[in-house]
Amino acid sequence: MKKMICKILSAVMILSTMMVPSVSADEAVPTASTVLVNGEDIKFDSYNINGNNYFKLRDLAYVLNATEKQFSVGYDEVMNTVSLTSSQPYTIVGGELESVDGDVVEATATNSSILKNGEEVNLQVYLINDSNYFKLRDIGKLFDFGIDWNGEKNIISIDTSKNYISENEGDKVIESTYYSQYQSGDKVEIKGKLLSIEEYRGENGSWDNATLLGHFKDNNDNDWITYLNEDEYGIGHKSDFEKYVGANVTISGTYEGYSKKFEKPFISLYTMKSDSNITINGIRKVEELLANGQIPIENEFDPYMGGMSIEWILKSVKHYLECIKSGYEILE
Repeated sequence: MKKMICKILSAVMILSTMMVPSVSADEAVPTASTVLVNGEDIKFDSYNINGNNYFKLRDLAYVLNATEKQFSVGYDEVMNTVSLTSSQPYTIVGGELESVDGDVVEATATNSSILKNGEEVNLQVYLINDSNYFKLRDIGKLFDFGIDWNGEKNIISIDTSKNYISENEGDKVIESTYYSQYQSGDKVEIKGKLLSIEEYRGENGSWDNATLLGHFKDNNDNDWITYLNEDEYGIGHKSDFEKYVGANVTISGTYEGYSKKFEKPFISLYTMKSDSNITINGIRKVEELLANGQIPIENEFDPYMGGMSIEWILKSVKHYLECIKSGYEILE
């Protein structure tokens, strides 16, 4: 009887072993691209896996240390958890930026839990030579630093002074020409890159007798709402945010002196009243008016009375950038 039980247990163990799925490995090809970090050429141990660039996590934390996008790395072997904490200095453990042979290797997908500031995030992680490799764009998005790819020169650029934008998002930032006319009769032409309203999860409606212009949340998940009274302020109020890279805002006419090259262009939310007296939130409707030449301005320097004052635009961009840096973020 005991022999029979042993045979049964042995068979079960064999079957159980056969049922455990094998861990598949992907081919990791060493990255041949030049990598610039804030303009400095850094030699990384990085790989291309399934068309994406993967970098050793600790290498990234090491080179971003002492920048505004620095983060710490911790590992709990018992819990199989990698912990990342933003704005914390990275502790060197040794082996950062070690040179490698440059051979094609196998990369094994891991099942480690990844925590950012204590909250779990879902990221694809590979294990190569006992080190965790993360997709560069995943880390860029996680800690909000700029990533750019120059295909002609084969250069990957990491810039901690810029915000992260996805590859697809960047394609949607297009340069346009906008027109307005001041009370004085001066016509103003503004050239710049404005992000389409589709990038926002805007809200239409009213709140406390005021038109809802934009719907935002802070890091504590509290609503941050910018609004205006449609009966008092009418058409043309705009709220500008600096977020995306590469804007040249050129202003012609009387206010030519306000032209400026921004590191990040305007991203604008417009409101205007519809026939049903409900505000339409979106650049598309305003563009219909702009395409015809101009939007009338009731008051030259009061944005809340038609709001196209160049002075106000420049001041508001600075103000909202400070808000974003303080922890406010646009809903994705």
